[in-house]
Amino acid sequence: MNDREQMPVPPRSRLGFEIPSSLGEIAERYHYAPLEEEKRRDLGIQWESIDMAKVLEAMARYDELPLGIGQFFLVSVPNRHGKEISLTLRKEHAMIDGAADLLSIRLTVIEDPMEQFHESAAELSFTRFERTSFEEWEMRHRLVAARYRQQGIADHLLRVAERAFQHRSAATHRAQIIEAEVGQGDVLWWLVRRGYIPANEINQQRIRKFFSGSDELVILNQPGGARRWYIFEKSKAFDHSGKLRSDLWDGSQYQEISYRIRVTRTF
Repeated sequence: MNDREQMPVPPRSRLGFEIPSSLGEIAERYHYAPLEEEKRRDLGIQWESIDMAKVLEAMARYDELPLGIGQFFLVSVPNRHGKEISLTLRKEHAMIDGAADLLSIRLTVIEDPMEQFHESAAELSFTRFERTSFEEWEMRHRLVAARYRQQGIADHLLRVAERAFQHRSAATHRAQIIEAEVGQGDVLWWLVRRGYIPANEINQQRIRKFFSGSDELVILNQPGGARRWYIFEKSKAFDHSGKLRSDLWDGSQYQEISYRIRVTRTF
């Protein structure tokens, strides 16, 4: 059994670090100035009124569906403004060696009924790996469109996913493990606050180092604000003269050299 087959063992009671009380506390430790968010469009979603029974019923049929079927479930999302909002689940090819498939949970909005243009407001996607005694869901993509941020959409979408995995665990009698590798301070703080724990001791040490406000780390934004809250080791982000590397944000360079941390949660 390789290390990817190992069940995560560190319990939350032994995290070995203190979780900052707010993102502001982290920003202050790193002298980081978060960029102002675009003025948000309030969707007024009534999350408690979503028909979760239908979502769980759809997940119960997940294994029966052929790959590449695309959208396989859609439920209307109640909201205070009478907007046309839908919660969509998709099963797709993962395009990653060893992966079984990819589950995408997407929130779509029709802002202009006359145009019938479906805008993706938010999305979480998970690549599924079949393991010997459990299933692993790698969180590959997490995005909330700028105009829809600051209203708890990511948190609620993750709760929907977690309930689905919890239901699948009970139905299949196999543990469902969510894993995520992150390089953004705000995402790391969010997931740890949501109950995610370090995948192993090395990641525990990396989280402790970041949350403690290490002088060896820095938080940066890409010019223009497309990418925010990225954590870097100063030795990798700056050249010998102390200037920011000119190629830092080129292609996928920032992902390869950012300070990556893996967290996990089991259902």
